Amino acid sequence: MNAEFASVWKAVGWSSFAEISELGSRDLTIQFLCTLVETNNGISFRFFGEEFSLSWKELSTVLGFHHRCNLDLEQATKGYHRESFWHTISGLNAYTHPRCNDIQHPTLRLMHKWVALACFPRDDVRTVRVDELRILYAMVNKIKIAPVQEMVRQWLENFRMSGPVECTSLVTRIATSLGVLNWARFSFITTPRPSIDLAYLVQGHTLKSAPDGSIIFFFPGYVNEIPLPNLGLHLYKSHGYTFELQPAEVPRRSSVSGRMTRSRSRNAAMDMLPLQPQAFHGYAGYAPTAGTAGPSAGQQSSWDRYIPQPEAGGSSGQSGGSSEWDQPG
Repeated sequence: MNAEFASVWKAVGWSSFAEISELGSRDLTIQFLCTLVETNNGISFRFFGEEFSLSWKELSTVLGFHHRCNLDLEQATKGYHRESFWHTISGLNAYTHPRCNDIQHPTLRLMHKWVALACFPRDDVRTVRVDELRILYAMVNKIKIAPVQEMVRQWLENFRMSGPVECTSLVTRIATSLGVLNWARFSFITTPRPSIDLAYLVQGHTLKSAPDGSIIFFFPGYVNEIPLPNLGLHLYKSHGYTFELQPAEVPRRSSVSGRMTRSRSRNAAMDMLPLQPQAFHGYAGYAPTAGTAGPSAGQQSSWDRYIPQPEAGGSSGQSGGSSEWDQPG
């Protein structure tokens, strides 16, 4: 999905920001986060006893966002309506306990995983934060944004002295721009940089491998499956962002007693819910068109996009990956 991700990042002004290759440092990051303060027009912080300050615009530039990116996320997305947009990308009518796997379009779901891990690292990145949903809206509508204020507030809210330290690579980027690496002495994290690879996405119930070695994007609880790569599902060529999902049949069970378990009750409730017709009706169950089948047996996908390196043992600072979305099988 290299080309697909690149087109989205270019649309929102994130091309340079997304190229994150810096090594992280626990010492450097703890010093930054322990002294980080939000000011009227930016932030102040210390590295090794020396105080620094950056305006929001300067921080945006340092992190690599395009100079035309709007620093006010809410103002930049004035047409955004939370419930309406959530329905557009998930098919759900209510924005209650939103989860990443509720997002139906492959690009948007994978992009949310990357944004959650790179910009708003936390213990549980399966949830969809309000800021992240607004960022997805900007991506769909090609609005250049730099959510540096939202990122800083998340860092301050999420930081703990004990446990994994996140956003280390971005802190290294900030320190590098200020020349700190030229005189300060500290160690980098040497643990091999993790990535969001096929195994990670299989574990997260997003992708699976077909018997012939191709990659399948699927929806837990539904029969719909989408072979990847798929040239017809580019984000900016899509006519909609949801599918007509077909629920998987639940095996019938003989009733021994009138007692219903929680699992059976939930399955019964799902069976009674009426299906709402969504866009992309032609993809229900999915039948690939010529030239869009997945990779041949034994072909490997290139999941090579990294995000900020966490402290060794960190659970949420993984790296964003990408597959060979644009190459026919």
